[in-house]
Formats: sequence, structure tokens, C-alpha cells
Amino acid sequence: FPTSFTDKLRIDGVTNTDWVSHMFTKGHTQRHTIGAQGSSNNGNMYISLSYLDSDGIIVGNQDTQKRLTGQINGEYKFTNWLTIGTNNSIERSAVRSVSESGAVQNNVMGSILVYDPLTPWTYDNNNLPDRIKAMVDDGTYTLPTDENGNIYGSSPLASNNLIFHPAVMRDRADSESQSF
Repeated sequence: FPTSFTDKLRIDGVTNTDWVSHMFTKGHTQRHTIGAQGSSNNGNMYISLSYLDSDGIIVGNQDTQKRLTGQINGEYKFTNWLTIGTNNSIERSAVRSVSESGAVQNNVMGSILVYDPLTPWTYDNNNLPDRIKAMVDDGTYTLPTDENGNIYGSSPLASNNLIFHPAVMRDRADSESQSF
């Protein structure tokens, strides 16, 4: 590339950001269940309580599920011709998820796969590219940062659109639901 082109894009010839390693981790799931059952000549009963805690493969806590479930099943034989039973469950859950559908620029998975590897994960705040420094100095924009206050990398090939950065996509409140 001509020098002016690489200077403009701030390509250092070294940066090769592996977006997959920055965004994915080993997920974990824990599930615990306790139950009891009993019976007599005329009936039986089963009760249980189950807890699920799942943290998905995206780094951070944006793809999680927590669920508490209670169950009571019972049956009683009143006469030879009449038996009544019931199966009841109640559940409380909280789910957080990242966007996985729609156009590439609107979902985490797409941004991980297509974001420019010549863009660093974050910038050193003491050595910002001119185009990013101009945004900061202008004061019009509040640029997204990581937990240490470093500005996330912005690809000049994406028209300085920070929405494509995988961490920005992850950190948006895409979907959160609770039920009882």
C-alpha cells in the first residue's frame, strides 16, 4: 500500500486481531436437583426443586440463564373406580442473550466473523489514531470503552462505525427477560 494510505488507515503491519479469541470463552452450566417421593396403599407424591445456572460462550455476562423450578406430582385412589392426580410445576427464570439474527452489522456472531482484523481490540488512550482523537476532541461522541476505559478499536473500513465492534455489539442490551 502507498504510505499515505497506510498512514490514513493507521495500519501498523503487526495488528492481526483474533476476534474469536477475544469474544469466546468456555461456557459453563450447573444444574442441581433435589427431590423426594413417598407413597401409601392409596396414593403417591413426588416433589422436587431444581436450579439451573448457565453462562454461555460469549465473554462477559450477556448470554446467561438462571432458572429455579419447583414440581409437585400427586395421585390418590379414592375408590376402585376413582383416582385423582395432579402434576404441577412453577418456574422462575432470568435470561440474557445477545443478538444472533438479522444483518451482519446487527448481531454479535456476524461482527465476530467479519470485523476487520487490522483493527486493534482497543486503542492506547495516549496514542489514538487521528480520526478517533478528532471524535474525542470534538466532544460530540461518547465512544464506547472497555472496563479499563480504553476506547474500542474502530475500523476505518467500517466508516468509523463503532456498532460493528464485537464487544460493542455484545454490550448492548439486546435481550433480557424474566418470568415467573
